[in-house]
Amino acid sequence: MAALVVLPPAQAQGADIQVESDITDPNNTGPLTQEDSLLSMPGGERMMQEATNAIDSGNYSVAAKKLQEARQIFNQLSNFYQQLASSFSGIDNRVYESQRQKALETAEKRDEA
Repeated sequence: MAALVVLPPAQAQGADIQVESDITDPNNTGPLTQEDSLLSMPGGERMMQEATNAIDSGNYSVAAKKLQEARQIFNQLSNFYQQLASSFSGIDNRVYESQRQKALETAEKRDEA
């Protein structure tokens, strides 16, 4: 017995269709935007910039607090990347090296803060 299936028309890959992603949809596996997240490289760098601004205005207690927060952010990110790298050790060396490099970069930012 044969069945006829009707499929929607195919779209070209280059189409500029903006689709609002639903973060509550479990089928949505795309990355979340990290630009406004505090636990991210831009978030830690923003914290360091706020500390620099506080230093420039002479507010040293706020600057010290912001730098401590930046160090904590970068330390958490570095630990996350190290754990992720170890998960891929021996499985996919490209992913392992990529995550290890990210761990190193965030550790350097932590030391800078």
